Amino acid sequence: MENKPQGPLLLSVIVVLNVIIWMIMVFAIGLGTIHLNSCPAQPYIPIYLMVLGVSSLLLLALSYVQSSRKQGVVSILTSACISLLHIFTACWFVAGTLWVYSIYPPSYSDAVDGYCQKNVYHFAFYLTNLCWLLEVVTSHFRCFSQTPCKNTVVVERWWQVPLAKVGRAPRLHPRRHRIYRLVEDTKLVPKEKNMELILTQTVEKFGGRGDTVCVKKSVGRNKLLAQGLAVYSSPENKQMFAEEIRLLHEGKPEDRIQTRTGQLTVDLLKSSQLKINKWPSNEYTLTKEIACRQFARKLGVIVPLHALTLPEEPIKDVGEYWCEVTMNGIDTVRIPMSVLPYEDPSAMEQKRLRQENAVSITMEASSETAASALEASDVGTSPDVESSAPPGTSPSEDKAGPPTENHPKDGL
Repeated sequence: MENKPQGPLLLSVIVVLNVIIWMIMVFAIGLGTIHLNSCPAQPYIPIYLMVLGVSSLLLLALSYVQSSRKQGVVSILTSACISLLHIFTACWFVAGTLWVYSIYPPSYSDAVDGYCQKNVYHFAFYLTNLCWLLEVVTSHFRCFSQTPCKNTVVVERWWQVPLAKVGRAPRLHPRRHRIYRLVEDTKLVPKEKNMELILTQTVEKFGGRGDTVCVKKSVGRNKLLAQGLAVYSSPENKQMFAEEIRLLHEGKPEDRIQTRTGQLTVDLLKSSQLKINKWPSNEYTLTKEIACRQFARKLGVIVPLHALTLPEEPIKDVGEYWCEVTMNGIDTVRIPMSVLPYEDPSAMEQKRLRQENAVSITMEASSETAASALEASDVGTSPDVESSAPPGTSPSEDKAGPPTENHPKDGL
């Protein structure tokens, strides 16, 4: 990745910037040479422009040499010269800044002794400000570039490096062994929002021991992993729990442990009752196939034939019976089973509707009875109100008032 080719746009920008820097520095050398004695107020300003231009051009030239010669004596000498020039240019730039700012603003008239040529001073002043601005911007970029990268890029050499003798470094080709192939870029890999874990014990709403679950990272780290309820789904853990589950299913019945879904099914069957309508036939016999179909239709539980046990005597008549369901060969549940007379589906629907209507009529009648009793209690008057009426008059008369015909009309 050291010889990674640059894009055409970036290469064009670099070339343009280099040309601009060359032009500015050549102009600074020429301007300082022409007006060498045109700034009596600070005679070092023209010299400052000349030396700054020459040192900058030397740095650019040496950088070109270093980029073309990456190994050897020439590369070492070039790096040393560049380091020394950097130190000298920095010191000279600080001194020039003091010379330029110390006489700000100067007089541009030749009649005054302490004057400075206008073009020379303006060029030096704006060039110094521009250099300081670029220094601040580049320093910020250096700070950002030195921050650790959060993305990982996996690469491998395109050409294999030959083996070296013991105690010697391998010999790398200057160009061939600097070419790399991209293997993986973590920045382009989509981030997973969930994590896969294996439960170490039964957890409500998640599963039982040995089950592989996919949960949110916050739930997995803060609850399951922190409390020891699960482990990471690594190949070693998967193999360990797979072997454990195999031994539980194939081992002795007393050593087996019921799974979480099996335990939930056992609890459901313990609180259930199976009702089967007898088919209208004289040769009707309740078989395991019929019972399994009724389990799936009435209770929503799929019961295999080998897990169902019916009474030894054949079931042919209406009555109360029982059956046993064995879950995973571990727990056995006895379920009450009722064989009911046959009813036509349409007749059964009519019966259900009649029962619902009867229940609704009963509820309406009880509500009406309660409402009438409440009204009767509100209509009754208290003894205090009756005793406040004058003797010889009824409460209704007192409320009605005197008849209107005893009052003469106005104006008659």
